[in-house]
Amino acid sequence: MIQAEAARPWLEMAGKFDVSGGIVSQAENESGCLFMAVLDDDGRECGAFSVRIAGNTLWIIQAGGRLPGVSLSEEVMPSVEVAARSLDCRSVAFATRRAGLIERMEKLGFEAAGTIVRKVFQ
Repeated sequence: MIQAEAARPWLEMAGKFDVSGGIVSQAENESGCLFMAVLDDDGRECGAFSVRIAGNTLWIIQAGGRLPGVSLSEEVMPSVEVAARSLDCRSVAFATRRAGLIERMEKLGFEAAGTIVRKVFQ
């Protein structure tokens, strides 16, 4: 676990994929979250993710990072699953706007579990 301040630079990278369309602030995204660092093979921080627990599901709220030549989502997910199990969660879930991410996660045993429909008021 890390502090929000340490995670924030990595999490802000996820802003362009914000599923709220910009109506949820970074502070709201961080509220009630646990923050975890992503480390490379040499122990250097190369990303972070924020999670919330709802019922028995660990929800990934934001994730960001960079490690050239590596798909962090695919490399990190096994560690996320270990963290979820250690927190007595029975599943991991996230919302995304990235169709390619859905396809990659399906290869790791995830499944699309629904569609979010939203109307933003002006």
